[in-house]
Amino acid sequence: MLRFKDAQGTLINIATVLFKDSTGAIIPLAQVLWKNASGIVAQIWESVLKHFSEAWAKTSIGWLEDGGVRLDNDGYVYVFSHYGAGLKKYNPSTGAEIWFYDINYEAVDLAFDSSNNMYIIHNYTGDAVYKLNTNRVEQWRADSADSKEPVNANIGNDNLFVSSDSTDDIYLRKFNISTGAVIWSKSESNNGRATASTADSSGNVYCIYHSGASGSYVYYCVKYNSSGTQQWKLTSPAYASSQSKFYVDTSGNLYAVDNYNVYKISKADGSIIWQRAFSRFNPQSFAVDAEGCVYIAELVGDIYTLKKYSKTGGLVWSDTHPWDADDVLVDGDFGVYVINSYGESTAHPNVRKLTQF
Repeated sequence: MLRFKDAQGTLINIATVLFKDSTGAIIPLAQVLWKNASGIVAQIWESVLKHFSEAWAKTSIGWLEDGGVRLDNDGYVYVFSHYGAGLKKYNPSTGAEIWFYDINYEAVDLAFDSSNNMYIIHNYTGDAVYKLNTNRVEQWRADSADSKEPVNANIGNDNLFVSSDSTDDIYLRKFNISTGAVIWSKSESNNGRATASTADSSGNVYCIYHSGASGSYVYYCVKYNSSGTQQWKLTSPAYASSQSKFYVDTSGNLYAVDNYNVYKISKADGSIIWQRAFSRFNPQSFAVDAEGCVYIAELVGDIYTLKKYSKTGGLVWSDTHPWDADDVLVDGDFGVYVINSYGESTAHPNVRKLTQF
């Protein structure tokens, strides 16, 4: 909350400030509307108190809970739905819809190779990973025998890795991006199942998984190179849990979140460089920008909050907003894309681009 000192030195919440309009009426600042550079009408106090404005907002697909937002190599925006069985492509500048593709299944993740071919994983009635070219023509499909209960699809130096939460003890596979054939797989006996994975631009892949009996899982974090050779493996690191999420930024820095903390992690050995606590049990989503700043979407009570941390872990800003954030992504120009669960009409959009001040 932004406050300032008046002439007497008293701290005042700027949102409670009153002023006279052109008719002489006294109006709270919180009620004043204005039109921003994109032509969107918004409350002016949000531009004073907050660190972002809404560049555009769209209604997409339907139910986006457990869906996601991704960018291709040209900066175009893609939103996939876990329940609405669809994939949409948007113009990042205007939010205009470019095309819609009917996946027919519950999408779990989406990744792009250097040519912007798309790799989609789903886990409904025949788990699969499949490849679409830029014209949305299917190139190959690996069926449930090779892609059970997929968790994440990751591209690193045009290597495709898919982590899995399956009952066959295989938690990670590498696929040939030309044919869909499995090149290698990694397994752990006694319930080896993945929680999260990510890959860097050198083709290294990082995976959090567990093994053991239900209720007494042991969690691991492991790094493999593109040939499948283990580089390091940690048992029970602080950032490994059933709620863990992983991310590698454009500079190759590795990050994770669990139920209560965000971590920056050394790629050399998996050690923690820094960690910061946040308010909510199990954050909604997180992202990292090109400068290594981390964005966390939280829900505390009934208040939604978006926080930005610096690359050294310091809190840059924290803003509340009226919508949830099932996924967050930051582009190369620091535009922030947010999706929330359900958009039933143009009056209730669920895909947004935010411009930071």
